[in-house]
Amino acid sequence: MIPQDFIQQLLARVDIVDVVGRHVKLKRAGANFLGLCPFHGEKSPSFTVSPTKQFYHCFGCGAHGSAIGFLMEHAGQGYVDAIRDLAREAGMTVPESRDIDPAAAAAAASESQGLLAILETAARHYRQRLRDTPRAIDYLKGRGLTGETAARFGIGYAPAQWRGLEAAVPDYSAAVLATAGLVIESPVDDPGGGASGRSTDAMHGISGAESPDTVSAVQAASPSAQDPHESEVSAGAPQGFQRPGSAPVAPARTRRYDRFRDRIMFPIRNPRGQVIGFGGRVLDGGEPKYMNSPETPVFSKGREIYGLFEGRDAIRREDCVVVVEGYMDVVMLAQHGVGNAVATLGTATTPDHVRKLIRLASRLVFSFDGDAAGRKAASRALAVCLPHTADTRRIDFLFLPPEHDPDSFVREQGVEGWRELLGKTAPLSEVLLRELAAQTDLNAPEGRAMLLAKARPMMTELAAPALRLQIVHRLAALAQVTVAEAERFLQLERSSRGFEGGADRSAPRGDGQRTNRGDPASYDGKGRKGRGERAGPPRTGYRTEAPRVRVPVAAPDLEARSRLLLALHPALARTLDAGEAWVPNGLAEWIRKIALLPAGSTFASVCEALRGSSTEEVLRLERAGGADAAGISELSADEAALELAGALEQLKSRWARQQIEQLVMSGVHTEEQRLRYATLLKMTRSMVK
Repeated sequence: MIPQDFIQQLLARVDIVDVVGRHVKLKRAGANFLGLCPFHGEKSPSFTVSPTKQFYHCFGCGAHGSAIGFLMEHAGQGYVDAIRDLAREAGMTVPESRDIDPAAAAAAASESQGLLAILETAARHYRQRLRDTPRAIDYLKGRGLTGETAARFGIGYAPAQWRGLEAAVPDYSAAVLATAGLVIESPVDDPGGGASGRSTDAMHGISGAESPDTVSAVQAASPSAQDPHESEVSAGAPQGFQRPGSAPVAPARTRRYDRFRDRIMFPIRNPRGQVIGFGGRVLDGGEPKYMNSPETPVFSKGREIYGLFEGRDAIRREDCVVVVEGYMDVVMLAQHGVGNAVATLGTATTPDHVRKLIRLASRLVFSFDGDAAGRKAASRALAVCLPHTADTRRIDFLFLPPEHDPDSFVREQGVEGWRELLGKTAPLSEVLLRELAAQTDLNAPEGRAMLLAKARPMMTELAAPALRLQIVHRLAALAQVTVAEAERFLQLERSSRGFEGGADRSAPRGDGQRTNRGDPASYDGKGRKGRGERAGPPRTGYRTEAPRVRVPVAAPDLEARSRLLLALHPALARTLDAGEAWVPNGLAEWIRKIALLPAGSTFASVCEALRGSSTEEVLRLERAGGADAAGISELSADEAALELAGALEQLKSRWARQQIEQLVMSGVHTEEQRLRYATLLKMTRSMVK
């Protein structure tokens, strides 16, 4: 059994718009996305996906659910398989119940929410500091950046101060700042001046008097003086700030200071739009030129992609995603109308990057400089892409003129020049064959033999069978052998590995075996598979059977409205006292359950968490939340709190009137009964305006 805590973390990590968008063409319609329902035939779109609720709903047939439910309904997967697919996409490992401590999982969820909150606070601080710093504004204007573009990407500035963040947070000594990678802690006697380096800060105009390195001299002159940059760290301090293997004999003095100083700050957002890290660029010739946040519980440089949240709509519209090398490349391309560009975070392309990108569009383009370094980077990206190729998708490579990067090219040639260049890309197959041919002498038998030898591991990795067949024919011609001889040497299996969707379509099952979704022979004749396997043949768009009959959504009563408001805004449950006598028993239990969920839970994660214990109530809630005739889901948190307070006041008044009727029927004789009558009457009058 998969722990509920893990499912909550998974739903918080994935974005249902991306999950559904791989199967349904979606267009933004206000706060939601709209498309043709994949569960019944229709000509006018009635299928909505809400990024706020992380929930889908069709007004035509009534289909609704979370990202997990969508994969089960549309892709024919089992519950466990759907979770495993989503977890693999998010770079998470599905645990078993015995492998996870519920208390530890709850603590981890709480820590993640704390990190996201402090990172958002830092992002606001950096944006404000940019507005206050003409030097930083002039730098961005010199690069051609407009204020509108800077605001769209949330670009800010980290001031040239050692403890600039101290003005933005309530407690600069809080451990969450170090965990989030916003500050650095190091021993007092460390001469390095921190990760940025002392020399870099000197170039930025940060005086030595401000530096934490002056601490020791002050302490020597006056042992009683308390330096603001030092703190006492006990033996229980976080690992990494104490020398490994040293005995915790006495507290060690450490200094704490901002990681990012005198840098243009680029917030890195996850697919939900939450800030999870930063990239900082120096304004002058300092080193390092770029600095990223370190690895944290919410940020992994090898998995995250810059600009993915901002470019999501353009990627869907163009059905193409372009990978460039720098933050400014992404920003400037977007400013010139090319919104489907993203960037890796100063690292080589990883399998996680490719897995994430290949699911977003049918065409993936890697843009590299045309020099030797660019071609070397393209070679590495090509190798990473091979296991993720598919015959229904295309991976191309774009090599820029040596004198340009995407930023400079689009500023000089404009968006039309960029689009023209994008039409001259080289497909993966051409780059692969060109690279192999360049490494050998095709005029000699030894060179042609080397060609086949070097091609063998690549062909084994290539997941798209039809593309592999095409490349083998080209290799056979280059090596001057027959196709059969080439296949025999390359030891290619004549199988449906990869089928239509590439490697991801033949994903490992929980038992370690591989399931081919496209093999008709693996079905039992009833369109079902065994327990734990994916059910039904591959879906190509619409169901062939009749749509399910859905129960019409009725106007919610006060209790149902309160449940819906609490599910949409779970934080409100923690502000209520479920033990009040007037709270209906069912609603009181609902409040207690939601109050126990991790902070930051979405509507979809609430439904999944409570489905096992309140199945019927969750089904009613999903129908109400999907239809939402009253527009409750559009309310802000403050508006929802007022709406909930009003509904609860009406419930309290209703309960008070019922109690008054019972009291009057039995008679008001004693002083205690008269006092109770007055109290109840006051409760009913509190609702009169």
